[in-house]
Amino acid sequence: PAVDGRRPPMIDPVTNLLLAAEVLSPNSARHDRMTKRRFFQSAGLPDYWIVDGEAELFEIWHPGDERPALIDDVFEWHPAGATEPRRVDVAQFFAAASDEPR
Repeated sequence: PAVDGRRPPMIDPVTNLLLAAEVLSPNSARHDRMTKRRFFQSAGLPDYWIVDGEAELFEIWHPGDERPALIDDVFEWHPAGATEPRRVDVAQFFAAASDEPR
């Protein structure tokens, strides 16, 4: 709930997060690519994904990266503790999310 029109400060921050994913919009692109990315990188988040629906690609950032991996085909995500990697087919992802038939 808001207090005086503002959200109260977070008392218990999320810890041990494995992945944060943002769906890019024109209004949030700069904030997602700069402010949030820098925050998550400095916090040591293992994976920060920016899902760009217009370009139909994923930008994948890790701590210390100066540039993202730009993925528009297939990649595997293997977070710490997982026994099997998760295969992500980017074209299938966007086809499933689309309102229009391909």
